[in-house]
Amino acid sequence: MTRSRTRHRPIHRLGAFALGGLLAGGLALAPCAQAEPLPLPSPAPIPDAERIDRDAAVRGNQLQLHQGLALATLGSMALTAGLGLYTTSLSAPEQHELFQHVHMGLGGLTTGLYLGAATLALTAPQGYALEREGWDAVTIHRSLAWLHAAALAGTVTLGILTSIGRIPPSTHGLAGGTTFGLLAVSAGVIAFDF
Repeated sequence: MTRSRTRHRPIHRLGAFALGGLLAGGLALAPCAQAEPLPLPSPAPIPDAERIDRDAAVRGNQLQLHQGLALATLGSMALTAGLGLYTTSLSAPEQHELFQHVHMGLGGLTTGLYLGAATLALTAPQGYALEREGWDAVTIHRSLAWLHAAALAGTVTLGILTSIGRIPPSTHGLAGGTTFGLLAVSAGVIAFDF
């Protein structure tokens, strides 16, 4: 009987991860539900100036929400990492399991917030074409986005493998620290406009 209970524990941990992701999805989509609906397409073409103004307003709103969710993701990731480090130091099995479930739930929340922020950035209407020479803050930010997206996917995968005992927690922790660092640098590039 003990054997069947331990076999199902990873499923419960994954459930905590999924619950955190669903919560983050609801938080990310709540502002969209309160937004004014876009007007229905009119049979007459919209003048370019009016379309550009409308797209600029939508883009500005989406990128502000993107920034808010990205900062929430960074905070959630810091909390998740701190709890993960604390969990590995625990010796009592019942405490370790409780904090591990909370860590997985926060991991799901972090992943959901990240996906919400990424969706807002990727679906924002195009801005004005600007002539840029070399590397600027936006170009660096976009380049780092590909790196921290891949790092987050690796962190989640390694976290699942850690929860079922396939790899040591230190490997998952190293991936999580790398992801946090890349995300923090990406946010810093925009905040300080390097």
